[in-house]
Amino acid sequence: MKKLILSTAILLTLCGCSFGSKQTGPTNTYDFGLQKSPLIQSMGRISTSLAMQDVAAPSWLNNPAIYYRLAYQDATQPQAYANSRWIAAPAALLGLRLRQSIAAATEDGMATSLDGAKADYNLRLELEEFCQVFDSANSSHVVVRLRATLIAQSSRALVAQKSFLFERAAPSANADGAVKALVGASDELVASIVEWLASQPTAGKEGS
Repeated sequence: MKKLILSTAILLTLCGCSFGSKQTGPTNTYDFGLQKSPLIQSMGRISTSLAMQDVAAPSWLNNPAIYYRLAYQDATQPQAYANSRWIAAPAALLGLRLRQSIAAATEDGMATSLDGAKADYNLRLELEEFCQVFDSANSSHVVVRLRATLIAQSSRALVAQKSFLFERAAPSANADGAVKALVGASDELVASIVEWLASQPTAGKEGS
């Protein structure tokens, strides 16, 4: 009985009804905030041109919901905060962050899927997980997982592929805590992708 009461209390605290259900009260919307310019200053330089595709995501992540999982009950059921959401789908927000950082680190320029420009390499990114995970009623962390694929434009050959996983403790057991931790983990992810691209023998060189 105590476990049932505790589970009910945390569900009410999280406002964990489905994203499409009727909402009460004001809705809080979030983005990733302003990007800090020192993020790329100490990284290697990407010495060839890149064409970055829009970040792909599974259908359940292709909306502005802020998702969480109750791992101590059933981690297979992602749920969404009712009165909090992103201003756009996470893949779109992450894509903007990545384009800003990669463009700043690329010597020969970066194109997007809308430009139609030719580039030496094609960068494909797939967001696989982007949510808050509750290990208990009062303790949670976030998980950001993405797979990056680098393809040579001329030969269509696979140059490199890597999966990235970042986890970070959430400062509070609510949507605001999820946002803060997810943005922090995303910034770590972006920095790692830029460093990975710069480390490729055919695509980058280390900065001085």
